[in-house]
Amino acid sequence: IGQVIEQVAVDVNLPRARCTLRGERDAKVDADALGRVLANLLRNALEASPSARVTIDARVVRGELELVVQDDGPGITGELADRVFEPFVSSKQKGTGLGLALSARVLSFLGGGLELLNPGEPGARFRVRVPIVASDDGEAEATA
Repeated sequence: IGQVIEQVAVDVNLPRARCTLRGERDAKVDADALGRVLANLLRNALEASPSARVTIDARVVRGELELVVQDDGPGITGELADRVFEPFVSSKQKGTGLGLALSARVLSFLGGGLELLNPGEPGARFRVRVPIVASDDGEAEATA
């Protein structure tokens, strides 16, 4: 996952110095799905605050990779928080309101999830859960 996060940060133009990964780095997960979800969260952080700093705390919990992704932007208002995962709901003037809705659905399809942890508070904080990918011998792997 360390490589996925590094590549996503480059793809969305978030300087490496402003993106910190703490904890688990080697869990094997669906890199494409995780990359798309993280790209959306990092892009949202940058759009909310162009100088945003993002911290990602990673750990393995009961066969899942759990990431807590936090930025230092303005956060998501309490009134928008209840609808943030609905399609076409956005606080951005030019936003489609599809990014978080699609991210949540992709993770749900994989058996994971996406949730907003701090509605109405500064600095959006999301929990991303994605299943660990099984190795060739059928055992779930926590590390590479």
